[in-house]
Amino acid sequence: MVSDIDKKLIICYIFFPFMEALMNEFLEMQKGILIEKRKRYNDPAFRSGRIPEAARMKDVGLAYIEQALKRIGNGTYEICIDCGKTINRSRLITVQGAIRCIQCQTEVEQNVGLN
Repeated sequence: MVSDIDKKLIICYIFFPFMEALMNEFLEMQKGILIEKRKRYNDPAFRSGRIPEAARMKDVGLAYIEQALKRIGNGTYEICIDCGKTINRSRLITVQGAIRCIQCQTEVEQNVGLN
């Protein structure tokens, strides 16, 4: 008879490579988005102001992009810098390069009067 713990270990053994592949795919997708934003940010038309200010405001700053790419490289991309918990994937898709989970970000914004 197989115990519940053994069943869980078997499931983890079977699904871990699949989950790891999905995680790697997600990180590569995020990296690609950030690299494209970095290219746009460095575009002379963007830097000279020929691109409307509203579009410029929506882009993440170059330093922020570089920081996110470093975090992908060192394996901390999904970790909140304040609480150390995992940042929700939907947040990372919406806010590429987010450094805080939604709870910590909300707290920071409330402390500085943005919310």
